[in-house]
Amino acid sequence: YSFTFMEFASCSSQPLQLPEPVNPDYERLARNYNKIVGTHQIGARYQFEPDEHYLYEGAKRMLAAGFTSITFSFVPEKADHSMSQEPMTPVEMATNPAFSIQAVLDLPFTTFFMWMRYPDTVAEVQRQMSELTEYLMQRYQGTGKTFMLG
Repeated sequence: YSFTFMEFASCSSQPLQLPEPVNPDYERLARNYNKIVGTHQIGARYQFEPDEHYLYEGAKRMLAAGFTSITFSFVPEKADHSMSQEPMTPVEMATNPAFSIQAVLDLPFTTFFMWMRYPDTVAEVQRQMSELTEYLMQRYQGTGKTFMLG
């Protein structure tokens, strides 16, 4: 294997020789390594496909670009960018098609970072996060997906 190393100061290149890998299947494994690359879809105010929720549209574009993780706000925001004033639990938000959260969670990302809005009391936070965790574990059991709540 030969790699070219660009020296920053002089911009000259010199070949860097590496020893043969221990695993002869190294190149195939390296090319198929499941890298974690991600971005976020928070507060976008533009769309290319007006018939889709901006969250779902952006998530699909991220997948097409090769991202394996996504960060988004777990909020009751409608496709027209207005917020639902109706109080809802996270599970109610996830399962409400008006917010596209479920559609995004069903996409083949490996990691989801979700910014949550928490209720006022610790007991209610515990109840809602427990409910959401149970829901995610049941729905996505065996998929290898990772969910992080912040």
